[in-house]
Amino acid sequence: MATEEDDNNNDDHDDIEAVEGRVLIENLSHMNSNVQKCLLSIFKISLTCSLAAPNERMKMEDVTRELHRIKNDFLQVRIHE
Repeated sequence: MATEEDDNNNDDHDDIEAVEGRVLIENLSHMNSNVQKCLLSIFKISLTCSLAAPNERMKMEDVTRELHRIKNDFLQVRIHE
């Protein structure tokens, strides 16, 4: 049989879950923006690498440099969150 104390504990638990849910949504929204920027940068590189004419494609050393820059930028954002 449920007691008044059980009801209070359930209400507290529900309140905590609601707050945690809102915080999670806010964090995911912010993170999704950063992930989108990261992916967009990678997609731009991939498109440049797949151009029809080989002389129009990015050099692999430039690709490597750009990928490292994207990774470092992404990690910097994650550290400061």
